Amino acid sequence: MTTNLKKHISIFEKELSLKNQAIESSISAIALTDLEGEIIYINSSFLKMFGFNSKNDFLSGHSSSFWNEHTEITEIIKIVQEKGYWSGELSVKKRNGSKLITLFSANFIRDNSEKTVAMMASFIDISKQKELEKDLETIFSSINDEIAIFTLDGRFLEANQVTFDKLGYTKDELIQMTVMDITPPEFREALREQIFEKLEHGGGVVETVSKHKDGSLVSIELDIRPIEYKGDHAIIAVARDTTERKKAEAALRASEEKYANLVENGNDAIIMLQDGLLKFANQKFIDICGFSKDEIIGKSFFDLISTEYKEIVLKRYNKRFSSENIPNNYEIELFSKDGNHIPVEISGSIIEYEGNFANMAIIRDITERKIMEQKLRETDLKNQAILNALPDLIFECTIDGTIIDYRPSLEIETYVQPKEFLGKNVNEVLPKEIADRIVSSIEKAIQTKELQRFDYQLLTAGKLNYFEARLVLSGEDSILAIVSDITERKIAEIELRKSEEKYSALVENGNDGIIILQDGLLKFANSKMLEMTGYRLEEAIEKPFLEYVYDNHRDFVFDKYKQKLESGNKLQSRYEFDILSKNGNKI
Repeated sequence: MTTNLKKHISIFEKELSLKNQAIESSISAIALTDLEGEIIYINSSFLKMFGFNSKNDFLSGHSSSFWNEHTEITEIIKIVQEKGYWSGELSVKKRNGSKLITLFSANFIRDNSEKTVAMMASFIDISKQKELEKDLETIFSSINDEIAIFTLDGRFLEANQVTFDKLGYTKDELIQMTVMDITPPEFREALREQIFEKLEHGGGVVETVSKHKDGSLVSIELDIRPIEYKGDHAIIAVARDTTERKKAEAALRASEEKYANLVENGNDAIIMLQDGLLKFANQKFIDICGFSKDEIIGKSFFDLISTEYKEIVLKRYNKRFSSENIPNNYEIELFSKDGNHIPVEISGSIIEYEGNFANMAIIRDITERKIMEQKLRETDLKNQAILNALPDLIFECTIDGTIIDYRPSLEIETYVQPKEFLGKNVNEVLPKEIADRIVSSIEKAIQTKELQRFDYQLLTAGKLNYFEARLVLSGEDSILAIVSDITERKIAEIELRKSEEKYSALVENGNDGIIILQDGLLKFANSKMLEMTGYRLEEAIEKPFLEYVYDNHRDFVFDKYKQKLESGNKLQSRYEFDILSKNGNKI
């Protein structure tokens, strides 16, 4: 062998060794098969990927042992035969039967005469990558916000299902569009400027409006970030519909304005204190104290409190900040600008104001209430004096007749002792006839809402006395009963009736005619007078008396009648004249 040939053989062997080392050290799993699919070579990465211990475990085996889908590999071999090469994703089986997702490539190996002598296959395990992609796809699809990826010039590359559903476009339609296609023309320039500005600072949030396929406009918030997507620079955007938030913000602003108006224009004064200084005061407080806001804001609130109340207010102010239990409402007096003392009711609570804790106090001017309370006290004293001066017994009872309270009288003794009637029903205490009348009067008082009155007799202290009961509804479920002793009045009335009956008998049964005139009309005529004239009582009464006087005497009688009225009984009242009977006779 010549020196030159030895040299070429040495170079060839060295090249083969280098190529073999390269194949063995490749991270890709590589296998060579003959044209019938018998495996003639595998590298170490192949052993590791498919779970074999040594090449002897696999060599002389058939490649079909690691195909998952024989139909699929048959189609791949056809393509390789036609084109000489194929690459793509392929599912294969490991030695233990588990599945691998690989990036598979295959091509034929030809000799110097271009004759196909073998096939080489290369596998890269992408199972973990596919699982990660699947997880990301799951997350991508399950997020309620719209997520889209687009190029730097705004062309859509990918989006989740929420994006398609909300915008109303299919995936095929949206991928053919740009971000500006779904942005109303009047918002495009501002959106473009905001996107570029945010990207310069690594991303951020922009607000804009998107136009859906149906033409509706929706306010959205875009959170954009620059990313690398499939080897190129891109932008990922998370879009959130802010329509409801905008409505809520508008409602909040309206609410804040409403409550600001209430605070400023309410009937109560409202102030905020921090470190004892006035940080806020509404218009009502200004009206109460008479100072302007410039004069009091930033000043000590305690300078506006009357001297006698300063200590208690300061103590409660400090205790409130130390979370001690103290009354929320109490009364104090403030100084007004003109030096007057103003009674107020103050209610305090701790809130957060402008980032710090503050004491909010609601202050109500109670000047009018104090005046009314004073008048009420005076009225109560007057009413009490009146009650004390009344000789009547006063009882309070429920609408079913149960006596619950009473006010005694110095002049009237109760039927029984208080311990025997308080808490008892009138039916248990009083005689049945009187109790029945009380129950009946209570029912009428409830129905008519009017005062009910009745008289009754009752034996008290061994003596028969007369009483008047007046019952009135004093509440929804209570009755006030006022009992007066009318014994003397009743006795007087009885005596009067007896006297009237006595003198009535004398008048009716006397031998002289007797009449009573009023305003010239006959108001009364006794039996003797009716007998003399022949009239019945109903014929004579309410007729002018002069009609019964003889014509020639009427003027005389009328003059005497006037003189008698004018003199008031001082004039001689005895005189003579003729009267006419019913049948026209003079008497």
